Amino acid sequence: MNSDHWANLKTLKFRLVGHACQVCASISHLECHHIYYRQLTNCLPDDVLILCEDCHQVSHIVAKMRGLPSEGLTLELCQQLVDWYKGSGMWKRRMDRIAERGKRKLRGVKLPALRCGPAKRRAIRIKYHDLLQGGFKYSDLGEFVEFLKTLLPK
Repeated sequence: MNSDHWANLKTLKFRLVGHACQVCASISHLECHHIYYRQLTNCLPDDVLILCEDCHQVSHIVAKMRGLPSEGLTLELCQQLVDWYKGSGMWKRRMDRIAERGKRKLRGVKLPALRCGPAKRRAIRIKYHDLLQGGFKYSDLGEFVEFLKTLLPK
């Protein structure tokens, strides 16, 4: 999947769908999903979907649970599978597990002694506290790291 054709196809598809998951409109952790695997080298934009990591995994998991083949998961079918999964209560349990795992990782992070003023230290503490207390998403850990990088001296 490292060909020029594949890179161009991904770029084109991302532009066509507006850099968002086609199921839930999330803009983080986006992946390309092949509708039909037999066309891996000669794909057209209609042969792939842009899905966030969660919708992509859930589509495959629920399809497997229901005995559906992993090939042929169209946009409509992915939407139905994700909607069913969310309605079943499994989505909330999954998100809670991911959030808890992320919080455990974040609690284990040892922040280096930053040579910065009290205002920056306070900003870091507030952001860290918000991540642990608020509606934590696994992707927030990466955003927190990027936030820290903006505070570090160049």
